[in-house]
Amino acid sequence: MIKKIIIVLINIVLVLIPFFPITEDFFPAPVGNSDFVAYLLSCFGISVLMILLMLIIKKDLFTGFYNLKSTALLLFFLGMLVMIPLHLGPPRIDEAIFPSVHIEKTRYALLIVAVLIFFTSIPLFLKKYWSILKRFDKLIVVPIIICLPILLWDNYDSFMISEKLKDWISSGKSGKDFFEQFVGARKYWHTTGRLLTYVSIIWFAVILMHHSFIKKWKGIVIGVFGIIGIVFCFLFLFVDNNFYFPFMIPAIVMAPAYWLGLSLLNEKPNP
Repeated sequence: MIKKIIIVLINIVLVLIPFFPITEDFFPAPVGNSDFVAYLLSCFGISVLMILLMLIIKKDLFTGFYNLKSTALLLFFLGMLVMIPLHLGPPRIDEAIFPSVHIEKTRYALLIVAVLIFFTSIPLFLKKYWSILKRFDKLIVVPIIICLPILLWDNYDSFMISEKLKDWISSGKSGKDFFEQFVGARKYWHTTGRLLTYVSIIWFAVILMHHSFIKKWKGIVIGVFGIIGIVFCFLFLFVDNNFYFPFMIPAIVMAPAYWLGLSLLNEKPNP
């Protein structure tokens, strides 16, 4: 009984810790040049803690690899990765970016890696279990194929924002007007990528529930989170830009994928 309580408490901590603003109590928002290395070390420390907590639940965390476990571990590490850009603070979108270009490039480089990890984890699962999946399950490849290039382009475009801003200012335009133009030109693609990510995660959760890889209540909770995210995408697109927060933030979009990884790691291994 005590062991079960401890496992439940550890899981609650693991569910929240990448997205709970622990570091924001110690570092300014946005994180500045003088704090950047210390911030990265703090995130690394939290990641080590996450691994140690997971090892208490699953002592064979890094042994006995199979495709389902590989998928689970990738999604678990995804949570550690998106934690870093999430708590860096709002991105710099004017001349303030120039002294801190390395911070903003780190932000978007990590998001690019996160996208690649996410869209590697699901195909690993599909490769192993393709023969037992139904036609509806297999159609998950459609949103994946559409979404992947959109997200890669979106984050790479943001990765190059300092160069774009420099060109904008060199042409004689005001840096203060840049953000509105930059966001307006890519708003629909920006939203579509996030919406399709939610769709892919919900779809994957349904597959995992249907084949008893995770408990149904976990899949339902994650699915509801994803549906709320989709609603916010439409509200952002058609109602008001203020609906960007919180479900359009890239790290929050990836949160239910991380929770799926936790769910898989907590279940008994499948053959």
